[in-house]
Amino acid sequence: MVRGIPTTTVVRSIIDLAEDLSVHQLARVMDQARRRGKLNVSKLERAVSSERDRRSYPVLRAALRIHLDGSAGTISPIEDIWVDMSRKVGMPEWRVNVWVSGPGWRHMVDFVCDDSRLCIETDGVLGHGLPSSRAQDRVRDRHLRADGWKVMRVRSTELFDPACALAAARRVAGVRETRRKARVSQ
Repeated sequence: MVRGIPTTTVVRSIIDLAEDLSVHQLARVMDQARRRGKLNVSKLERAVSSERDRRSYPVLRAALRIHLDGSAGTISPIEDIWVDMSRKVGMPEWRVNVWVSGPGWRHMVDFVCDDSRLCIETDGVLGHGLPSSRAQDRVRDRHLRADGWKVMRVRSTELFDPACALAAARRVAGVRETRRKARVSQ
């Protein structure tokens, strides 16, 4: 009870939300709770393992796994669309909204594939339309490229058109595979 209003715990809320959210959306909830100092990971792990009979158990396990791997989950509908399009063209899972560091810098990147050193930034009009945002994007891209990362940008206008979104996902899948093969042969 909070001020006489019945409430639930953060862990219970996360378990209940797994019925309605995707893996990456649930990882976002976990990240937000962690940032606010409200997430007890060991309690969450125990609770998740006791929920094996729930229909949402696979979502809970996967969200907890990617959260523990450092993912902040998806932040926007554009990112959710990109996850779906990537899956449709058969790309392996991305690490989503994770920190990438290099000499003297650290940046949050929307989508990362470590084995091909590929970063995808999904650019929405609101988040990337301002001159200051574009300047920050250029700095991040310059740092990543100098450290050997390939940076690709996918605009929200591409993602809201299903045919364009699929074409963008196929384009990225080709680059991802080419870069992965090049790294394996080194």
